[in-house]
Amino acid sequence: MSTQIEESRRFLVLDDDPTILGLYAEVIQSVYHCDQVLVRGQHDIEDVIKLILVKRINAVLTDNNMSGFLGIDLLHKLVKLERDFDYHFQVLILNTGMPSLELQTTCAALGVQFLSKPLSLPMLSQSVKAPSRLMRAC
Repeated sequence: MSTQIEESRRFLVLDDDPTILGLYAEVIQSVYHCDQVLVRGQHDIEDVIKLILVKRINAVLTDNNMSGFLGIDLLHKLVKLERDFDYHFQVLILNTGMPSLELQTTCAALGVQFLSKPLSLPMLSQSVKAPSRLMRAC
């Protein structure tokens, strides 16, 4: 992948835990050597989508159990946004401390990377380096 594409990634990291937000943002910034990472805690799902559109976010890492919404519901909306409005996300990642086969299957069908907590920082680094979205199942 070219450096230009890597530098164009604009990440949004969503988690209710400020410590996790800081760690994840630090890893992402070190991978891309830039400050194009927004971190957010508690938000309404519609406010998050507005932020994504206004800031032209193209990479999202979200916890599943957010205050006020589920990360998987957000990811469903983002995949619909891609399909309906030709918006492209380079990276979509769901992170959860409560993994389930159903959640993993849903992520696979959406083309979303699935990670479970506790998440190792090397694993996070590899996930955000992924060259493109996973192929969605039909």
